[in-house]
Parts: sequence; structure tokens; C-alpha cells
Amino acid sequence: LRDGPLILRSALELVPMPTRRKSALLSSVMEVVYAVVYGIFAAALVQGLLSWAGFALFGAPFPVLLGTLCLLVSPIPVVGPALVWVPVATVMAASGNASKAMLLVLWFVLVVGLSDNLVRPFMIGARARLPVPLIFLGVVGGMRAFGWAGIFAGPVLITLVIAFATIFREEYRAPASTGG
Repeated sequence: LRDGPLILRSALELVPMPTRRKSALLSSVMEVVYAVVYGIFAAALVQGLLSWAGFALFGAPFPVLLGTLCLLVSPIPVVGPALVWVPVATVMAASGNASKAMLLVLWFVLVVGLSDNLVRPFMIGARARLPVPLIFLGVVGGMRAFGWAGIFAGPVLITLVIAFATIFREEYRAPASTGG
């Protein structure tokens, strides 16, 4: 964090393009990074609310506390709310509420789990002004290629490809024919 601006300036000096293009490129990348962070927290909020509703609906003790815990662990990829609901469902099943525990499991797998796959790409795409399917592929492909860092790297790489394609199209556009 301390050397971030210096590293950024040094990296931008290495890019062989006019300053206006560099600043537009940097602006696009920063917009996508902020959009990813926004999408992560928006998805966490939705998952926390859906978790609270599921815990309350199926009779788990302390649904507000458990929903808040799900909200807090939701940004952790893959496991997220499962860190909370798996032990709760296990205790419910062990205490004789197997049917409610099974319904809770279904709620978390089908509703809460899928909400993350829908909300996050939608929020990132809306904030970054990119198509949602492209963001979804960027997040999934980025995680596949780069692990946890792929949540950021995938959308940023897609943004860079689009930005470079736009720059190429503008700089190297074929001149219009004179029609003579």
C-alpha cells in the first residue's frame, strides 16, 4: 500500500502508448476492480439476508446472529456460508429435526448458493458496464486459471482485452474511401 502509487507510475511508464490512452486504460481497470469489490459485498449482503430468512423459516436458533455470520463469511469463495449452515443443519438433524435440517440444506444449496452465482456477476457487470455473461465467464475462468485471485484477475483481463481492442480499432481504423 505504501509503494502502490510509485509502482503504478513505473508500470504505466512501461506501456508504449500515449498518456491519454494510459489514463483511460487505468481508469477502466480501476472501475472493474471497484466493481468486483462492490459485487462481492453486494452478494454477501444478499446471502446474509437469504441465510437469515432460511434459518428463521426452518426454526434454527438465533437466525439473525447466524444470518449475520453467513454475511461475514460469504466473501470466502467456495465455502462461505457453508461454514455456518453445515454445523447448524448437523445439530438440527442430530437433535431430531432431520426433516427441517434437510429443508435447510436444500435452501442453502438451491437458494443461497445459487444467489452468489447470479448476484455477483450481475452487480459487477452493472457497475463495470460490461455484459453479465462475459463477467460470469471472467470470474469462473479467472478462478480456474488463477485461484482465488481470479475473482479479480478474470474481469480485469476481460476489460484489458476490450480496451486494447477498442484502442486498436480507433488507432488503426482503415481510412474512409473518398468515393471518387
